[in-house]
Amino acid sequence: MDDGRAKLKSAESVGDKVMPSTSKRGRKSIKEQLERLRKDHGRLHGSVTEARSDLKTTLEQWAKLEQLLSDLEAWIRSTEEKIKNEAKPQSNLAEKKSQLEKAQRIQKV
Repeated sequence: MDDGRAKLKSAESVGDKVMPSTSKRGRKSIKEQLERLRKDHGRLHGSVTEARSDLKTTLEQWAKLEQLLSDLEAWIRSTEEKIKNEAKPQSNLAEKKSQLEKAQRIQKV
């Protein structure tokens, strides 16, 4: 953006230099063109600033998403390990009831 600002300043400077030797109609045209350049530069600057802000927000959201995904994957691995260790068939009702209670506790986590 600094390069664009420098070019705008340069155009303004050149416009100021040629104004004294330019016809009334030419001065009007130069002023209009310089004003258009200023407005265009201002809009471009605003768009770039907004895009940078949006990009920053998006990158922050992406980082949060990656962290949540990592947490979810860790939880899945942990839960799978707990289930694998507890999923052995039980021979009597008391053991099956205990196994069911453990599975229910795992689900609540």
